[in-house]
Amino acid sequence: MVSTLQRQDHFLVDRLTYHFSPPRRGDLLVFLTKGLPGISQDQIYVKRIVRMPGETLQIHDGSLLVNGSRLGEKDNIPPIPYVTREEAMQPQFHAQNPAQETQALG
Repeated sequence: MVSTLQRQDHFLVDRLTYHFSPPRRGDLLVFLTKGLPGISQDQIYVKRIVRMPGETLQIHDGSLLVNGSRLGEKDNIPPIPYVTREEAMQPQFHAQNPAQETQALG
């Protein structure tokens, strides 16, 4: 799996799938930033789902850990170093996900 999307990459965006099945880890989310406060408006963002409802996410030493297990290609998560602003300031980032929410990075 390629680590990240590159300029000139193409992929198909499907608006119907989540009407029939829930999102899965590794899925790409594509959305327009119109109306979202604090970020550039009218931009298209692409993010990857990394945390599912109720899971605990940690970013440590450039790896994603969910409920203590390291994520990798078998989880549809590419092998790239993940670093957060929090991790840059502290040795470890840790967050509990509310029961009904997913989290995406990208």
